Amino acid sequence: MWNEINMRKATKQKINSTDNTTRPTLLAEYLEINKRIKRYAGHNKRAWTDKLAHKAQLAMKINNSRELYQITKRLAWKPFICNQTGIRDTAGCLLTTPQDRLTRWQEHFKNNLAAPPQQMSITTTQMTTDTTKIPSGAPIGNEIKTAIKNFKSNKASGLDSLPQEIFQTYSHTIANILESLQKKSMGLWPNPKRMEPRAHVFLL
Repeated sequence: MWNEINMRKATKQKINSTDNTTRPTLLAEYLEINKRIKRYAGHNKRAWTDKLAHKAQLAMKINNSRELYQITKRLAWKPFICNQTGIRDTAGCLLTTPQDRLTRWQEHFKNNLAAPPQQMSITTTQMTTDTTKIPSGAPIGNEIKTAIKNFKSNKASGLDSLPQEIFQTYSHTIANILESLQKKSMGLWPNPKRMEPRAHVFLL
């Protein structure tokens, strides 16, 4: 394919530097080479897409939701953001080899963790009843939605095999479902003081 690209480039230069007598022949040759390049590019793009789709299938079989989510974003032509940042030395130069990075991490922890622990005096005071009022009721819908939105992305799924992005996308619906389940579970025991120790309800 790169030979064809070089031929097209050379033909374009000939077209710009020749007279009108040989220009039609060179234009026809240029169009034919351009068609072949586009055909090769289409084949390469199809092979690249099939390769990513095969990787996505393997990731789905092993429940690797993070890789599956990243491949889906690439196939949807969304920008891929790499969260990994380079490690630099004290002078600000970027370290490229693993041994240099390991040495820099050792220097970092040695300089930051070598200080002796400071003596701290802990004083306990009697807290009043006004400062110990912590809400112990069931969370409302807005609190559930806020907790769902604070989930970290690109994390492995739990026992339900669902990635965090699904909960964040449908946070309103999931919050309403959880709130209704909590209300139903609280209604099972009219008097919480009479609940038996063996009775447990797991919502999440």
